[in-house]
Amino acid sequence: MASDLNQLIQNLRSSFPAEEVSFSFPLPQPFPVSQRFGENPQWYKRFGIATGHNGIDYAAPARTPVLASAGGIVIKTGFDPEGYGNYIKIAHGSNYVSLYAHLEEIQVRNTQLVESGRQIGLSGSTGFSTGPHLHFEIRDKDNAAIDPEPLLLPVISNPPQEGEKSNLQSTVAPMVARVAVPLLNIRSAPSINAPVIGQLAQDQRITILERFTTVWVQIGEVPDGTVRGGNAFVAHTFENNPYLTEVQP
Repeated sequence: MASDLNQLIQNLRSSFPAEEVSFSFPLPQPFPVSQRFGENPQWYKRFGIATGHNGIDYAAPARTPVLASAGGIVIKTGFDPEGYGNYIKIAHGSNYVSLYAHLEEIQVRNTQLVESGRQIGLSGSTGFSTGPHLHFEIRDKDNAAIDPEPLLLPVISNPPQEGEKSNLQSTVAPMVARVAVPLLNIRSAPSINAPVIGQLAQDQRITILERFTTVWVQIGEVPDGTVRGGNAFVAHTFENNPYLTEVQP
């Protein structure tokens, strides 16, 4: 029976076009990244993962809808109490598999065909998890985990034309923003795990130098002298999560 199911899945996978897959964001809106691909290698070494975190974690609240990042076939759903918790694997042709883990609820079944953007489950904190989030992975045809961000970002931001600087890290006209939360950490790199080098209070104004990713912006000198120069990053503005509010000149 299992061999018949595997053969069916293989036949369905081979029916998809072989061209490159376009991946979209696996959640209905951007959420802060709590852990990037490759981070914390020493922590993951104890689990036999020598290269560090093998996906990307989005700090989505519990029961946030989780969406198929690209069209494909569901090849596995299951529960791993010591790792992924409730998880879903979707094959996108023969080149890629996406994985969605720590789900509170699975809403698809094995061999089901899904379209890009279709709701497949709800985020949660099942398995080995310290709190609600979505763990998202992309694996290649050799089942090796690859960094999802370069595959997701061109979908979120228009790719640069020849001779242009990438708009994934492009300088924008100086923009003044106001801190819209009681306290906002300043970090030395665009990562939740980067060292905190200062803090901003509510209503404090800062100048944004670059939109570094969809999640972080690079800021200039902070008026109170906390940070001087451009090696400082704070969380970007998110829909329904306004860390920063643009101030009109």
